Amino acid sequence: MRLLLIDGHYYVYRSYFAILHLSNSRGEPTNAIFGFTKTLRLMLKHLQPELGAVVWDRGIPQRRTELQPDYKVTLDRTPNDPSAGSLWGLDAVSAPTAWNTGTGTGRTIVAVIDSGIAYNHPDLKDNIWRNPGEIAGNGIDDDLNGYVDDVFGIDAVNHDTNPMDDNSHGTHTSGTIAAVGNNGVGVVGVNWNAKVLACKFLNAAGSGSDAGAIECFNYIVALKTRGQNIRVSSNSWGGNRSGPIDQALKDAIDAAGNNGILNVFAAGNFGANNETNPFDPASFSSAFNPNPSSTSRSNANQPVSQLAP
Repeated sequence: MRLLLIDGHYYVYRSYFAILHLSNSRGEPTNAIFGFTKTLRLMLKHLQPELGAVVWDRGIPQRRTELQPDYKVTLDRTPNDPSAGSLWGLDAVSAPTAWNTGTGTGRTIVAVIDSGIAYNHPDLKDNIWRNPGEIAGNGIDDDLNGYVDDVFGIDAVNHDTNPMDDNSHGTHTSGTIAAVGNNGVGVVGVNWNAKVLACKFLNAAGSGSDAGAIECFNYIVALKTRGQNIRVSSNSWGGNRSGPIDQALKDAIDAAGNNGILNVFAAGNFGANNETNPFDPASFSSAFNPNPSSTSRSNANQPVSQLAP
């Protein structure tokens, strides 16, 4: 087998005799390659590029050269994480197909605004965002952002900088986003290498306040303006609207969006119609709101333009 470049396309060819032994009609072996490729060009004019060709040497009938395109193949990136096969949502969004194109560069940061993250989890620890402007444990606000030792993020529930998860929900959603891929541990995230930033505003019981959520949005916007590549905020929470729109929360979310952060919200799991029974923040007109719960109990989301399991 050999590789031949003809008119900008690579082809694989095989000859029963060495190609240098070919000759043109005048018996000139030095022009063998020229004569060979010229013959192939004439044949390729009458063939589709994906089809093969067989060239017979009229001077030596038993000699032939077979030509076919040099097809491209790619690695099938199937992760070795033992529980990867149980994640039906990854198949639903065609993640395995996307992995053949890329599994993440490690430069994207996703802010998980939730119950915190178990940042020492064996399947997450390598993908936990670390504040480059902070020195861990020195008791100093090194980056002068108003938070002392916010190495992994902040805790708006207890008003400190230890966003350890005491509910497990934030850790679960972080695993769906960015559990380390192909490390032989646990599951695999949609992005094998994204960094997750923890902003805790939901307590151990899974409840929180607008003030805590607003603090988290303000925190990630400040980091974004300082150059941190926060591209997405994940918000698997919400509540039924009982009065006017919460303008303060909406303004904080809009500020994040205006700074280039895509805000993703849960649309609810109560079998309700969000058009007649708004579920906020998913029902805010300015939010980009995929529904992370594609189950039989999910709300019917008429105002929601993008859905995901």
